[in-house]
This record gives sequence, C-alpha cells and structure tokens, in this order.
Amino acid sequence: MAKEQTSPDLRLVWDARECEVTLQDIHIVAAPRDRPPFDVDALVVEQDTWLVLDADTKIVEPVENVGKLVDEMEQSQAAPPGSIRIRSGTPLKLDAVVHDFEHEPTWTEAWIISALGAVFTLTENSGMKSLGLPLLGCQHGNLEPRRFFSLLRCVLSNQTPRLIEHLWLVLEPKSDCTIIKSLVEH
Repeated sequence: MAKEQTSPDLRLVWDARECEVTLQDIHIVAAPRDRPPFDVDALVVEQDTWLVLDADTKIVEPVENVGKLVDEMEQSQAAPPGSIRIRSGTPLKLDAVVHDFEHEPTWTEAWIISALGAVFTLTENSGMKSLGLPLLGCQHGNLEPRRFFSLLRCVLSNQTPRLIEHLWLVLEPKSDCTIIKSLVEH
C-alpha cells in the first residue's frame, strides 16, 4: 500500500519592507488589521453619522428601562460628517465620521479630508506619536486606495504634523500592501 503524501504546511510570509515608506519624516507601514506593525496611541475607525458601522452586532437584553432608552435615542443627534468622536480605551479610538446614510454615495472626499485633518490636529495637540488609520472611504465606500493616498498626502502637506512618528495604514485582510508605494508617487 502506497504511503499517502501530504502537502507541506505553507504559510504566507509578510515582507514588511515592501509595505513601508517614509513621508514627511513619518514612518508609514501598511499592514492588515490582524498584523499591527507596532503599538499605537490611537486607532481611527471608519464611521457613519449615527456611529453604527462599528457597533457590536450581538443582541443583548437591555439592563435599563426600555422607555428610558427610547427617550435617550430620541434625544440623540447625528455626528456631523467630517468630524471625529473620541472613545476611551487602549489604544484610544477615534471615530472618523465619513459616511452619512442619508446621502448617495454615503461618503464624500470633503468629509474624508475634514476627518483626516481633525485626526491629525487631535494627535498633534495630544502629543501622540503613533496612529492606526484605515483607508477611509475604502472599507465601507468605494473610494480607490490610490485616491485615499492622494487625499492623505494633501492633508499631511497642509498640516505637517511634527509629533507623529509612526503611521499604521490598516488594511483589510488579503489586501496588497505594496499599494502603499503610490503614497509617495506623484
């Protein structure tokens, strides 16, 4: 009886050198969400005006009075597109509001630019040195990554952050990290 052959255990090796650039003295690394290249002071989350894109989808029984919850919901207001909201945690979570489901498309480049500007202003004013940033408008919208890089380059050239040393561009799984090279191409 012939011995059954098994295929070798093959794993994809992540070559970080292909996924990093330096722009305005900021070390920028593109890496998947599950492979952070370094610890960050804050992590940006792509969000909508009602902050539901990142909401937990697990259904739980309310511990508060349902009537009180309904009253609070009726009193709540949408976050303005282009703004950021700060959530506590380690790392700090920054909700970048770049989607409004009452519009088609749900995002605009102006909102993305505004949110990026607010993120870099906050990180600069807070003394943060490292940041995780998804490609806003690409995950839940149809913005092309190269266009996002163009918007990011524009914001960075207008604001020139002095304190940020490390920027992790958070990619979706199975994304090609070498696209980061287009960030430094003009």
